[in-house]
Amino acid sequence: MTDWAERTKGKAPDLSWTRLLALAAAGGAALAIFSSLGDGIIRVRLLTVLGNLGSPWGLAAFGLGLVTTSRLRGSVAATLLLLIASAIYALPLILGGHGVGSTTLQWAVVALLVGPVMGYCGAAVAGSRRRPPILAVAAPSTMLVAEAVFFLWERRFWLWNLRAEPYRLVDLGIALGFIALALWLPLLLAQGRRRLIKIYVMALGGGSLAAAGLLEIYRLVLSGR
Repeated sequence: MTDWAERTKGKAPDLSWTRLLALAAAGGAALAIFSSLGDGIIRVRLLTVLGNLGSPWGLAAFGLGLVTTSRLRGSVAATLLLLIASAIYALPLILGGHGVGSTTLQWAVVALLVGPVMGYCGAAVAGSRRRPPILAVAAPSTMLVAEAVFFLWERRFWLWNLRAEPYRLVDLGIALGFIALALWLPLLLAQGRRRLIKIYVMALGGGSLAAAGLLEIYRLVLSGR
């Protein structure tokens, strides 16, 4: 398999501030449209579910970080990408007199928390292509595992009857797709058996712990209603 270092040999994945911010604006608009479509504008379950999950936003931030070797630029640009997406997503609601709802605030929180981290990690990988930092490579995989576990548990997958509820196959496919992507990304971005083992342990263990924390917060929120 051709890894990240070989694919980018001799290339300088860096952009000027102007181009980086232009990418952030375009990516933010695309994410906002994607999430808006997931609100039921197009009634396709795959789109509806994916449009309301955070991992596509996190992956977009990480991907933007990959086009620069500056960790500062990566963090700033990725944060702006997600903030722009949040603002555009909220714009129709505000113009319609509905104000800023909880979903909009949720995406804004995702932007401020996930954007800097994922953008930084993407740039860290781009800047050290031969031996990218293990934590930076593990970050997107950890996020994907955490959301997959949380998604399945929150939807009580052990009660599913796939024969009676075939639409649940879409949910199962999304969760398994996230886990498959979490396993594939380290193979693309890193090399070395020992490093990959460490990355997988961090991603699977950290993702499971993160999911447990999210589930506890979710439980507390529900109990406080």
